[in-house]
Amino acid sequence: MSAPTWPPMPPDGQEPLAAPPDGTSPAAAWGPSAYGPDQAGYADQPGVAWVPPGYGAYSSGYAQQPGYAGVPYGAPFAYVPGMPLVPGQTVQTIYGTFMVGDKSKLAAGLLGIFLGVFGVGAFYRGFVGRGVAQLIVSVATFGLGGVWGLIEGIVVLASQPGSSNSLDADNRLLLPT
Repeated sequence: MSAPTWPPMPPDGQEPLAAPPDGTSPAAAWGPSAYGPDQAGYADQPGVAWVPPGYGAYSSGYAQQPGYAGVPYGAPFAYVPGMPLVPGQTVQTIYGTFMVGDKSKLAAGLLGIFLGVFGVGAFYRGFVGRGVAQLIVSVATFGLGGVWGLIEGIVVLASQPGSSNSLDADNRLLLPT
């Protein structure tokens, strides 16, 4: 078997046609394509967005709702670590926009660490099902399930504001103190 050559020969032993002078495509040397002519690249379209043939410019056909002013409670504050937060305040974190709740992140973490065997940290944050599960697992494993609450308490204390571990069951941000 001989080594492959470049450009490759066309199938069925056909002879290649002369290469096109504009250098558009090596496949163009073998004649017209079954899929139609080669399309020009993006460089041939000076600053105009490409619209498929037969279609006009995009329009939804709907006007903006009258009187819509965006967020009804005012613009959210960007959260900066150490800034004082007030329950009911809306803040913007890297995870999204959240309303600040009235529960403490420190209390939730410490309750999870010291009383996690009873699921108290989860109950405090409002996750009743998770708290019951922690209690059942702890009773079924004779207290070894308390590791779940211990780990959850540490994760709550180490979580960034807006992450799932720094929110209560109502999806409100825990106070950082």
